[in-house]
Amino acid sequence: MEKDAKHVEAILDADDEIRRIRQSAQKTIGEITKLKTEKGDMATGAEILLAFLILQTHDESDDALDLLEVCLLRLSGGIG
Repeated sequence: MEKDAKHVEAILDADDEIRRIRQSAQKTIGEITKLKTEKGDMATGAEILLAFLILQTHDESDDALDLLEVCLLRLSGGIG
């Protein structure tokens, strides 16, 4: 969303920490996408959860950012 200036206009700028965590989540989604054939539904579920939490961080919710960080930490050990 941050790169889509045609359809989205940012009202508030995210701080560096939020941007860093969002970028890490986007990178993780890319890695999960590669595992879809091997891990199937688990990979799809993780991908949907991360995308949802990324969207929630745009709502200026500290809880959403904390949840996203925890999710990334848990996924760093691998899926399944």
